Amino acid sequence: MINVGYSKKLFALLLDRAKGNRELKEYAVQSDISYVQLNKFSLCKQDGPPTPKLLKKLADHAQNDVTYEDFLNICGYRDDEVFTSRLDPIVFKLAKLKPAQYRLLSDYADFLAGRNLEEQ
Repeated sequence: MINVGYSKKLFALLLDRAKGNRELKEYAVQSDISYVQLNKFSLCKQDGPPTPKLLKKLADHAQNDVTYEDFLNICGYRDDEVFTSRLDPIVFKLAKLKPAQYRLLSDYADFLAGRNLEEQ
């Protein structure tokens, strides 16, 4: 499995969706992962992508129809160059953006989330 790109802001948005109406701590306990680590991902304080093993744990307890494949794709993991997930068009286009376009998308993601993830 290769990693073709990772956006910590987009992962934080997907994580928030997967968390559903639970507290982050409750989601971490149910997923059997460290709350501190999950909180770092939620606040965009973790630079590298989570491992597929951690993503599997999150997916097993995700809400709002978020799947393991969704987590893998938003984190940039690929077995090959065939894009099949419903998130693939987003991730594929994200990888082709110029820096200014990426910043605009990043700011828009912050706006949609209703918070400035960089300042938390």
